Amino acid sequence: MEVGRVPASAFSFVDSNRGRGLETGLEYSLPHRGHLWAAGRGASAPSEAICVRLRLETPLITNVSVTRTDASAGEILVRFTQPLEIDRGQFPRPLPL
Repeated sequence: MEVGRVPASAFSFVDSNRGRGLETGLEYSLPHRGHLWAAGRGASAPSEAICVRLRLETPLITNVSVTRTDASAGEILVRFTQPLEIDRGQFPRPLPL
C-alpha cells in the first residue's frame, strides 16, 4: 500500500495516516522505494523496512462527570489512566511540594 509521495527534492516525509494520526501501541514499518524517472531506470527495489512502535505515553480519559452546575463556578470531575509506557527522561515525575 502506498503511504505517500514526496518530490525528489524532499529530505523528509511525515506519515499522518491521511490526517487521522497514528495509533499508539501499534508497530509501523515503512520500506522506501525510489523512482528514478529522470535517469530512465524506473523503480528501485524496496529498501529494508524501518520499523517503530509508538509507546502508550498518553493518558486515556475514562470518565467525565459534572459535579456542580453553575453559570460561573461549575465543576467537573475528570478521571484518566496513567500512561502505560512513559519515558521518565522526557517526562520526569513532578517534584514533591
